[in-house]
Amino acid sequence: MQTKLIQQIRDRNAAHKNGDRYLHCRSFSSAVLGIVAILAATAVFPGIACASDTIVVVPSRQGGAYQEFVDSFEKSLESGKGSSPIAVRIVESKALTKESYAELYSQSRLIVAVGTVAAKKVQELNTSTPVLNTLIPRSSYRRLISSGSNRSTSSIYLDQPLERRIELVEALLPQNKNIGVVLGPSTADLQDELKKVARSKGVTVKVETMTASQRLVGPLNRALEDSDAFLAFADPVVSNRRTVQNLLLTTYRQRVPVIAYSRAYVKAGALAAVYSTPGQIGTQTGELVAELVRSGDWSLPKPQYPKYFSVEINSEVAQSLGIGTPSAAEIEASLNRSRRLSQ
Repeated sequence: MQTKLIQQIRDRNAAHKNGDRYLHCRSFSSAVLGIVAILAATAVFPGIACASDTIVVVPSRQGGAYQEFVDSFEKSLESGKGSSPIAVRIVESKALTKESYAELYSQSRLIVAVGTVAAKKVQELNTSTPVLNTLIPRSSYRRLISSGSNRSTSSIYLDQPLERRIELVEALLPQNKNIGVVLGPSTADLQDELKKVARSKGVTVKVETMTASQRLVGPLNRALEDSDAFLAFADPVVSNRRTVQNLLLTTYRQRVPVIAYSRAYVKAGALAAVYSTPGQIGTQTGELVAELVRSGDWSLPKPQYPKYFSVEINSEVAQSLGIGTPSAAEIEASLNRSRRLSQ
């Protein structure tokens, strides 16, 4: 045991010389879990090598939302993988280089990139290892795969599926059937699918598009004409720090509620949003990876939307607009029933 521990310390020192300063290794092997001394050494010396079957998780940054993701991911993976041994290495994106990857991680079974920065960094590795991109908008992932050469890649999007977003509007405003939308360059390709989903729900959407050189006021006012609600999308041209306040003021003056895509947007003045937290996406990612571990087949599924989600309602905005809404919990339950029925 002492000899093994000394060798692990040497391995750790060698790893640090190679720049692996942000590495965190957690083995889920039940055999390793029984060896207290080795576990203690692993916690203190993060460069210690793990089992041969390894997953590399690359957060865009340390702490915050990324740590929330990692914590939920590890918990979900541990509870779902069964008795299959697997090791997880956490490597912050700025510590990951082509050299360190080739020396330390090239034999990994899977890379999980967490966030857009990490996804771009992993793409630069030009690796044949399967890559699962998470906490990334659908539009960013599409741009990534259009310019990349990774042969096996997939994603769990940050965005909600269009069906869920339309169903949220219906739950909040069951008598109102006209929705205004402004799409920018990153979301314009959603137009046909959005209209198709809306038709299937008996809802009409009025879609305006804009370019980066346009001002929002024109497309927004046209979209609001005869609309009962405005459905906001995470397009950096349409919704950014310069435009959000004016968008909320304009819609409020016209008494058209905004259905948004994030909790922060609701706190700023939107009526409601359905969104997924980093922890919820971490749980879903852990479940997906656990299934790969159990099956031994590391072929990635098609990109998927979040399975777990939350609803936020701004009660002050609802009251100001004279809108009576169900509770967030009631709406979440309704949307979950719809999700299960569509599976």
